Amino acid sequence: MGRYYEGDIEGKFWFGVQDSDDGEFFGAEAQESNYIDYCVTKEDLRHSKGMATVKKQLTFQHKGKKLKYWELHDQWNFVIDEWMHKNKDNKEQYQYISFEKWLLEEHGIGSGKSKMEDLIESGMRSTYILLARHDLGRKMVDFFKDNPERDELYYNAEF
Repeated sequence: MGRYYEGDIEGKFWFGVQDSDDGEFFGAEAQESNYIDYCVTKEDLRHSKGMATVKKQLTFQHKGKKLKYWELHDQWNFVIDEWMHKNKDNKEQYQYISFEKWLLEEHGIGSGKSKMEDLIESGMRSTYILLARHDLGRKMVDFFKDNPERDELYYNAEF
């Protein structure tokens, strides 16, 4: 279940928080197809200032320190990867700590609640939207870094 994008970059849109047209934030333009076909040029990506904008929106002050939600989310993903490896093939494998609970326990951030209703009240839903957008934009940036000879990338998105 879910909506995917594939082509020069691939991934799955974040359920419940990320629209199929989120690539337009970074300068991608829809192409005609049964799917939404996108093309983004290196130049359009740079001019969109999408990554700078989303990084600014995901940066915050906490206890006198500047923190970045995408870096915290990457750290949490590492914790989950270790958990999944450690608990491979047992009933605990999918009983890992939620991002919100981890933020509270490790950094004293937020309420630790992870139900969808709580996310709306706590403001975490908007953070997830931005994290999903950052993930898509990071894949675009990484594609151009890994393929310096390419001036554009293509992907199509289910809608």
